[in-house]
Amino acid sequence: MEENKEWQIFRTLFVTLFVIAGIVLLVLSIVSAAKWMLINPATEEATETAIFTQVFALNRAVWAVCFFLLAILLKSWKSDK
Repeated sequence: MEENKEWQIFRTLFVTLFVIAGIVLLVLSIVSAAKWMLINPATEEATETAIFTQVFALNRAVWAVCFFLLAILLKSWKSDK
C-alpha cells in the first residue's frame, strides 16, 4: 500500500519539529548543567539554586529524549490508507 502525500508531509514535518525540539532541550540542559558547575556552593542559597538548576536540566534532558523517541516512532509509523 502506498502512503498518501499529505501523510508523508505531515510525518516529515513533525519528525523534524520533534528532532529540533529535542536538540534545543539538550542544549538547554547542557547550559544549565554548565551554569550549575560555575556556581559557588559556599552559601546555602547557592546550593539550593544549584539543586533546582540540576533538576530542571535533568527534566529538559528527559523531555529531549521523549521528543527523540516520538520522532523515531512517527518516522517508522505507516499509514493504514
